[in-house]
Amino acid sequence: MRPAYSPPRLSALLSALLVCSLLLCGCGKKGPVMPLEAKLPTAPAQVSLSQRGSSLLLAWNIPTLNQDGSELNNLKRFDIYRIDYVPETGCPECRNPQYLLHQVDVGFYQSKERGSNRIYMWDHFVEPGVGYRYRIVPVTAREQAGADTTIHRPCFSAPPIPTALSARASDRQVVLNWDAPSVEDERQGVLLGYNIYRSKQGEYFGTRPLNREPVRSTTYEDQDLSNNITYRYTVRSVIKEGGFILESDALPAVEITPAPPL
Repeated sequence: MRPAYSPPRLSALLSALLVCSLLLCGCGKKGPVMPLEAKLPTAPAQVSLSQRGSSLLLAWNIPTLNQDGSELNNLKRFDIYRIDYVPETGCPECRNPQYLLHQVDVGFYQSKERGSNRIYMWDHFVEPGVGYRYRIVPVTAREQAGADTTIHRPCFSAPPIPTALSARASDRQVVLNWDAPSVEDERQGVLLGYNIYRSKQGEYFGTRPLNREPVRSTTYEDQDLSNNITYRYTVRSVIKEGGFILESDALPAVEITPAPPL
């Protein structure tokens, strides 16, 4: 009986496959080949989204490293994208924001904010009863996008504001007093207390309150101040609604100057 005929080309192919299999089995390395990490910015960290009055405040830290662990030294800007959704029926995780809302120039922002490594961006074009999702994308000087990050929350009607803010000064100290918001507000939110903000005369209020936790009473003592310096104060009420914390609009500011006794 004649042996089975094997075409030359098929025999050569089978031999090559056998050699490749032996080489792979004997290399001593297992698992998939891991791709090299990109020399592009890591995603912004410590991202937060809060409501203050009728606006939303988006904040994040500027990344300092590339995805491969090297130092990030060519960051140019952040592109901020936004979509809106219906909080009751929407699915913000299903869609990535594609509408370019704003661009933040890193160099300009840091020069304006004295080298701050945290960026704050106000969005005043929001409506109560609508949810908003944001995507923050770092972009290099070569117009290359780094890793992005997203965050979302619903927007509510602004909480009622406190009233009748007054201040009394003494030696290195200021005492503030105000009245609680009107009880006529029919919202279902729970009043947690108040946040107090301070600035020096001629300066803007910062984004962080003086107090770590909402102040429960309608009085606040600010101590260890500098005498003969004029300070500005404002107060916002803090409520919890639908599992979210939000603040009211700010009271009209009061100015006062602590001084030593005569």
